[in-house]
Amino acid sequence: MRKARNQYEGNIDIRNITIAGSGSGLTVIPNVLPAVAGVIGGLFILPEYPGQGIFFVGLPIGGGISLLSGNVQKITATGDVVLLSGEAGTPLPSQLEGALNNAAETLVDSMPQNATVAILSVYSDNRETAEYVIDELEYKLVNSRKFQIVDRRRLEQIRREQNFQLSGDVDDNSAVSIGNMLGATIVITGDISGSGSSRRLVLKALDVKTARIITMARERF
Repeated sequence: MRKARNQYEGNIDIRNITIAGSGSGLTVIPNVLPAVAGVIGGLFILPEYPGQGIFFVGLPIGGGISLLSGNVQKITATGDVVLLSGEAGTPLPSQLEGALNNAAETLVDSMPQNATVAILSVYSDNRETAEYVIDELEYKLVNSRKFQIVDRRRLEQIRREQNFQLSGDVDDNSAVSIGNMLGATIVITGDISGSGSSRRLVLKALDVKTARIITMARERF
């Protein structure tokens, strides 16, 4: 995050972080730690070399000296820098939070308990905002402990097969068809429309069996 903030401005987040390490061969390191009874071991992070450290295993050799065997590890962390604020006129996720909370509460209160729910898509001209809404809505539905939520990996598989985007527009007939493929009883779609300070979040829950709308939530932000 510190590295990213040196290069990017605005409200950023780091996602898809991966960590890798590589080290030199074992090296004998005398006079590093005082001798103690038994085998010693651990990992030192070196402040003067950020991202590097020494992993060691050693035995005391007497006289207050420990003979260590270890190697220097270089630890590298990489990730995707996401600009949460987006472009001019795109709302920050914090601006969406109140609208999303109210919309999610409407869905939770109106959908039948123990239903199998699939969140298919939220249409938006900003992909990151759409994915934010989908992720947060899934989190809120899971935490309600009232529904079975379709695994996103299964949804991703169907998405590739049917060639639709999570941030795209899916009509009701397609949503019901995809819901059947997923084994869902309810599918949720939505859209974010408007611009500037006059935007609207709409979420819709469809009964897969009857194709009727169970409930809709409409919130301005």
